[in-house]
Amino acid sequence: MKKLAMSLAVAGLMLAVSSMAQAALITIGTANYGEASYKLIYDADSPSGPITWLDYTDWGSGGGDWQTSVDWASGLGSSLTVNLDSGYTTAIDWTTGWRLPATVDGLDVQGTDGTTTGGYNVTSSEMGHLYYEELGNLSTLDGGTLTNTGDFANLYQWDSYWSGTEYASTGNVNAWMFNMSTGDQWQGSKSLWEASLAVRPGTVTPEPATLCLLGIGALALLRRRKRRV
Repeated sequence: MKKLAMSLAVAGLMLAVSSMAQAALITIGTANYGEASYKLIYDADSPSGPITWLDYTDWGSGGGDWQTSVDWASGLGSSLTVNLDSGYTTAIDWTTGWRLPATVDGLDVQGTDGTTTGGYNVTSSEMGHLYYEELGNLSTLDGGTLTNTGDFANLYQWDSYWSGTEYASTGNVNAWMFNMSTGDQWQGSKSLWEASLAVRPGTVTPEPATLCLLGIGALALLRRRKRRV
């Protein structure tokens, strides 16, 4: 019995580690910005590598034309006070390295296969991955919209969000953006007034105690499932 319990504990810990590595979105702390506090939401499975989202939508200081939005995101760190939850460690310097979400600059095709850059059901960009794969939303082509926001409290469906990626086919006159209402990834003039989100690349790691808690939770879930069988 002891060996079985130990095996189950090890399996639980392995499941916890796997969940952290592949899991969807995990709230790892908060950041004070202005006069409010906003969640830091970690995505270990982002197409460009692990990133942390700041759960804040900007329309004023950054949510305007593309260049203003780029500048807002890149200078964001100096205005943040990050409070990482106990149980997580990182080498990230939160005072620098913030940016707008990235998009792969490819063909502007209204594709539905998840591989092209423009159109619906595109998951190769950080915002498309968030919308479709992490949050599980559907495009308007499939009768959906942004109905699932997970831990986000400040992600809105009625606006497009700037990407930090320029659109090379127009000589970088345009830039990519993502419409959270329709699930459409598109490119438009940099002079347009759009919303902004900011992300910070870098790895966040759970400490052993956190892994144990995750493992205990995984074991409890396995036991509940076994009782139902």
